[in-house]
Amino acid sequence: MSQPQNKFIIGYSVVSVLGAGILGYLCYSAKSTQEEAQNSLTSQQGKLNTLKTAALFPKQENVDAKREQVSKFSSEVDKLHTALIAYQTPLDTETAPDKVTVKFGEFKSRLELIAKGRGIKLPADFNLGMTRYLTGAPIKEAAPQINYLGTSVNTLLTILFNHGISSLDDISCPEMPYEKDTTQVVAPVPKKKPAASSKKDAAKVAPKVEAPVLNENAVFNRYKINLRFTGSEKAVQEALNEIATLPDTQGGPFFVINLLRVENEVSIGPAKDQTVTPTPIPPDPNNPTATSTGVIDSKFIVGNEKISVGLDLDLLRFFDVPSAAEPESPAVK
Repeated sequence: MSQPQNKFIIGYSVVSVLGAGILGYLCYSAKSTQEEAQNSLTSQQGKLNTLKTAALFPKQENVDAKREQVSKFSSEVDKLHTALIAYQTPLDTETAPDKVTVKFGEFKSRLELIAKGRGIKLPADFNLGMTRYLTGAPIKEAAPQINYLGTSVNTLLTILFNHGISSLDDISCPEMPYEKDTTQVVAPVPKKKPAASSKKDAAKVAPKVEAPVLNENAVFNRYKINLRFTGSEKAVQEALNEIATLPDTQGGPFFVINLLRVENEVSIGPAKDQTVTPTPIPPDPNNPTATSTGVIDSKFIVGNEKISVGLDLDLLRFFDVPSAAEPESPAVK
């Protein structure tokens, strides 16, 4: 073998050894990096699982701060509740069923008289939305609730009539379960007392799941009222404003408007190319010496029509005794 060939073989061998060494080093480094990443992932997964399964363990100062905040909030809620019930008429729990029927008949007669005097059109079967109690008495247990509902409906219709609506198109008060079933008569839920009265006692109480939001049936009742009426824009606006601000006067019921639908009496305006013939303004018939004060030379295109209004109302009655209970906080040992 010649010397040049020996040099090539030696050089080739040296390069091969170096390449193998570098390749081995890279493989070892990659494997080490993979093992580190795998170990880190396993560690993080373990921490995550520990956090997911671990029980909450707040610090005592956090628990005390939360309890103080909840106590202040509950106190403010009770103050608001007391202020609200001060505006509403007390529920007459001694109302006799037959007296409810008589009272509703009186309401109906009075409203019909007002409507006749003001030229307000009423439905042919006008009955305050509760025909069932103009022909029969409610059950004894439901009589106070029905009496309050009927009295509030009378107030509502009186407002509409006093503001000069043109017609009462429909009114209904859907029958509620408590009107037939004595077990469904709505009543306030008694206020619960805290289980622990001191930090020492609280430490003995086992942690509890966060209390759910208080059911509205523990605070107030809802009575449904649906009605439709027609009137001028001014009459409708003033009537709705008074309905919305009734609680400002003591004894006024609380009405909540769930749905308000307003439609113009005329949906299509007059033709644009119509002509108006000027006509003299008629003189005052009560003044024989009066003369015409001008001519009518224009015609309203929009804005002089009546408005048809549909209302879906909730009548709310707050219980006389606040029934919201302060949720208990978990104790920290």
